[in-house]
Amino acid sequence: MSIPAEAATASHLAEALVLLAYPRQRLNDHAWPSERALLERAVDAGLASLSPGERSEVEAAAMAAAEEEGDRVALDRLEMLLAGVAHPGPTTSFDELDRLVFRTRLSPGHGTATGAFVADPAPPSVTGRGAITFIVPFRASTEDRTRNLEIALRALRDASAERPDVEVTLVEQDAGTRLTGIPRTLYDSHILLADSGPYNKSWSVNAGVRRSAHERICVLDADLLVDRHVVAAMLRGLDDADMFVPYRRVTWMDEVSTTRTIAAVTEASGSYRIDGSAARGLSIDGLFGGCFAVRRDFYLEIGGHDERYTGWGGEDNAFHELAAAHGRTGRGEQVMAHLNHSRPPATRDDGTMFNEHLQGTRAGGEEIGRLRKKPREVR
Repeated sequence: MSIPAEAATASHLAEALVLLAYPRQRLNDHAWPSERALLERAVDAGLASLSPGERSEVEAAAMAAAEEEGDRVALDRLEMLLAGVAHPGPTTSFDELDRLVFRTRLSPGHGTATGAFVADPAPPSVTGRGAITFIVPFRASTEDRTRNLEIALRALRDASAERPDVEVTLVEQDAGTRLTGIPRTLYDSHILLADSGPYNKSWSVNAGVRRSAHERICVLDADLLVDRHVVAAMLRGLDDADMFVPYRRVTWMDEVSTTRTIAAVTEASGSYRIDGSAARGLSIDGLFGGCFAVRRDFYLEIGGHDERYTGWGGEDNAFHELAAAHGRTGRGEQVMAHLNHSRPPATRDDGTMFNEHLQGTRAGGEEIGRLRKKPREVR
């Protein structure tokens, strides 16, 4: 095992091997077949010169790294092993992995005891001004989602502690409220959309935007952590854009990093930073949902979110396409952290996305954000 390789090559191969061996449910099942083919080609090229025994040793180390949570001891061991055996091959460019967007990537983190939590007392500079409403759509259907809602609201309150013009509106969609146990001090208003059918995020967001008193709005998923840097980035972003996404990457933390981050945020006093790149998990580039800021008048003018979207996926991408076609959009450089929770199915049995048939279409002329479903939609 003496073939030299650059550290970047070893890191890319380690990532590819771990993703191929990753035993848990994936974030983007619909994209996995094409992603798997790319990773397999990269691995075959990088490990082409290995003997069967060396290949077995590498694959065993990859499985150990894939099963590891919270720390990167096994992953470091895999990268060191690959640094001695791997090479990029004449036809494979590992930069291709970095150019991919909307693909799941491994985020090894720093192995800290605090997950995505980083002590950071220096406040960011804020050039943007104006009040902002955070709209948090949710359905607390499981214990981990309720846990995540509380910690996301706590982080948001910490991020806006010095900004009294920040308001938080919860939009709950369920047969009845499940907010029992969530401290009332963590939010300012609560809207209940009394429906327990398939979850419709578009409906919840539209209802919240219509009832916001502020011109600047942030739509925030109930499992993404916001800090002062994200708030500042969005306020600056809306100075020059109608819609602004504050991050370039989101890391879906594993349960160990999630637990460590929750503990650190719960015990924190003063300011801090939430850095998704510091935590272990799976990351996605090129997203448009989860957390974005928008001007209320622009949102309503272009028709808001398409309420035909139900179940998982597609509604935020569709809205971004609409916003980009009618106004100015922008993106920041934050790496946000997503709290772990059990996932609902992401695709149908045939592998297609639930709302795939709606892509490229748009409903028009209907009132959005009603508190009750239209009579023909009542279940």
